[in-house]
Amino acid sequence: MMIGNRNEILVVCFSMALLFVLSSSTNAQISTQIGIGALYYNGDVDPVKDAFNSFHISVNKQIKNNINAELKFGLGKAIGLSGTSMLTGENGGGLVEEVYAFYNDRPWYPNYISDYRYIDLSANYIWYTGIGGLRVIGGGGLGISYSNTSLNLLDSNSDRYTTFFAQTTPIDEVKERLDFAYDPSYETNFDDGGGLIPHFTFQLSLQYLITRGIYFTADVRYHLTASDYLDPIAYISPDQKSGNNDSVSIITFGFVGYLLTDQEQNKNKPFR
Repeated sequence: MMIGNRNEILVVCFSMALLFVLSSSTNAQISTQIGIGALYYNGDVDPVKDAFNSFHISVNKQIKNNINAELKFGLGKAIGLSGTSMLTGENGGGLVEEVYAFYNDRPWYPNYISDYRYIDLSANYIWYTGIGGLRVIGGGGLGISYSNTSLNLLDSNSDRYTTFFAQTTPIDEVKERLDFAYDPSYETNFDDGGGLIPHFTFQLSLQYLITRGIYFTADVRYHLTASDYLDPIAYISPDQKSGNNDSVSIITFGFVGYLLTDQEQNKNKPFR
């Protein structure tokens, strides 16, 4: 899956170059990180998990002992496809927003795609395990994200998708059949949610020193958002919201690099 259009890729490349320039102009207390992985929503519609739908870059600076500050930029695409049908508000179901009005009394299987962009500012603690070059980093902070969600309301015949499945049909089979039945166009923009949303961010990383000044990293990040519309279902009945704000999980793998001074490149000098 493409994680960004041409302009977004150019912005990412420029940002990466800028961060490395900043690193080279100072000491090893500043590092840059690049990662790619999976981003998905935890909400009222089951997520479709994609292994490579997320990308991030960040800059980190040590501020005191084992504590560092991090500024991270990321983007991704989240997809959801529910194997459980939902009914419109007229039938006592949860599809009460205006965008679903043309379904009248017919059921619908939620299917969406959402662009997600975020900036996080956090403080992290670095724990050196004493096991080779392995270290653990954890912390949290605040962030702001932007989401823009579109719905796929039509099947491959350009009709409203309202297929019924036997109650004994396994969810995975339903999803597989739905995936083939929908057309490839997410033609309806969902305007009730999205936009700029504040969130709390939490992270936990494992980093391993693979050569002097370069770490391999596995990073788990969690965004606790202030929105129940990321997925974009929020109602469980015409007059009752689910009450569960959607959250975002991000799992990435990448590299952390320090551009070392001549003194720090001395292999007899300890480097962590």
